[in-house]
Amino acid sequence: MLINYSLRLYHAILVFISVSLWVILAAGIIEYFQWNSMFDLGLLIHSGIIIISVGSVALMIKSKNILVIFDTLNFNKSTWGYYLIAIVLAIIIWLADFWLQLFFFLDDGRKGGLALQAEIKQFGILSIVISSCLLAPAAEEILFRGILLKGLLEKVSPFFAILLSSLLFATIHFSSQDFISLFIAAFGYALLTVKSESILPAFLAHLLNNSVTVYYMATL
Repeated sequence: MLINYSLRLYHAILVFISVSLWVILAAGIIEYFQWNSMFDLGLLIHSGIIIISVGSVALMIKSKNILVIFDTLNFNKSTWGYYLIAIVLAIIIWLADFWLQLFFFLDDGRKGGLALQAEIKQFGILSIVISSCLLAPAAEEILFRGILLKGLLEKVSPFFAILLSSLLFATIHFSSQDFISLFIAAFGYALLTVKSESILPAFLAHLLNNSVTVYYMATL
């Protein structure tokens, strides 16, 4: 139990520091090259998250304790009820984001759609789907709900663990117009993870939400 606790807390601290430093570095790169597209910044941030996620898993594998790895990442089977909740959650999160964009950030949403369409023309729809709908949700769920949230749950109450991990998740995306919707999404994913004791339902909700968002923005 002591080994599990120390590993969870260590990984949570490592993730927090690594992601925070990468966001600062990504912002610096954008500023240095004077890029204006938020999609460029998003691409840098997500690529960093994927790298950090792979590195974190590799670090846990190096510990040679498979049980700790699965326990820390919460790769537990969940009941079908939570997967149904995940589908409903994905719909609610997407609708919340849609209404926020419609009433408060309509121009930003259109700019994001145009930026995504340009990326699709440049890299192809398959690469966008793989990176935005599969790799990004997987990496973010492993880091924020599998490692960071798990480590925080060992130290603070479930509410504050969910709150802190959700605030960090929304902040590292470096998008003021999406902060509220990102926080709502992260809070929902974290709450679902705590209740189901698995990151798999949250991953499903995240995957569905990103997929619908990419499809919608690509057809604006």
